[in-house]
Amino acid sequence: MRILNLSLLRLNDSHSYYGGAIGSIGYELLSSLSSLDDVDVISFTQGTDLSLPVPSSLNLVHATSFSEVKKLMPKYLEGEKETILTHFYFHEPEHTPISHLANKLDFPFVIGMCELPHYRLRDEVSGPLKSHLLRKVGKSIAYMPRFKKTLSHCDRLITVNGAAKQYYSKYFPSNQIGIIPYGVNQELFPCTPLPKEPRILVVSRLIRRRGIDTIIDALPDILSEVPDAHLDIVGDGPQHIPLKQQASKNGVLSRVHFYGNVSAEALVQHYQNCSVFCHLSNSDGWNQPALEAMSTGRPVIGLDAHHNSMVLNGTTGFLISPEKINSLSNYLIQILDDGNLCSQMGTSAHELISTNYNLSIVAKQYVTEFKRLL
Repeated sequence: MRILNLSLLRLNDSHSYYGGAIGSIGYELLSSLSSLDDVDVISFTQGTDLSLPVPSSLNLVHATSFSEVKKLMPKYLEGEKETILTHFYFHEPEHTPISHLANKLDFPFVIGMCELPHYRLRDEVSGPLKSHLLRKVGKSIAYMPRFKKTLSHCDRLITVNGAAKQYYSKYFPSNQIGIIPYGVNQELFPCTPLPKEPRILVVSRLIRRRGIDTIIDALPDILSEVPDAHLDIVGDGPQHIPLKQQASKNGVLSRVHFYGNVSAEALVQHYQNCSVFCHLSNSDGWNQPALEAMSTGRPVIGLDAHHNSMVLNGTTGFLISPEKINSLSNYLIQILDDGNLCSQMGTSAHELISTNYNLSIVAKQYVTEFKRLL
């Protein structure tokens, strides 16, 4: 089987989630697909930032635009090998390929890794607000018709969870939509024993939407019950200085540690050093760092929202409704103060990842979908 991926993702193996995780997620999926027997993967990309050699079975082809992809495609469609056309990451109009790329070719076309769109707050966009709003309206006018047209040429749509499937059902027949979550490479994020020191970990771009200020506000109450607790924040962004000022105002600056953007190796170490992972984003398409934390055997606390669909409330962590966010400190204290509960939830989290979210399992689910179409 030959998989020809039309996406123009910028691929990396650094697991940098400070400006978007898709470059790493996409590369991991493409690599995992290429490792399967009798599967060849060719993927167009706008660029790569890779520290390790590309697998021999994965062919990355540089292209600057979808117009260039159109010119290059015939070269990679020669021969009699069964071929699937794919487009990974499709959750916004600007990620829409030129629709006739799939329309004029007699191959099954699968769009995958579709998330539910999420909003962005002012601190996430550059330039004047007026210009941002004009660009947003312009994109909708220019891209949405092509977005819908591309979907009309799609044979199968793969979403990452039920909420995304429900959203895409507005544009595409529900019975032609499958659900396959993102996966995690468990060899990179192995399960390790819990640390002796109670530590809360945040891995995120430092923006308002991620709710990191709520965790800092909860820290005084946490320290009153767990005096040796620490909060580790990995990532950078426009809220770095305001969050630091907030920690100082709350009298907890000595217990809040800002590490900035770190290497892939350092990221793994932070997961292994923490007792619990906390992610309070108000709006996201998916929570990939939660998968990594769970793979290392750590419970997760987050908001009860679609992007945290990998967390089983009360089993692998806790999901808090936005109306009860004031109870955050109680949940964190419960986990940090009860080693047995923390260990039990961490073990359950690791087992769930191993059975449902391991990257090799996810890749095989995609191949099963492809074989059905072929």
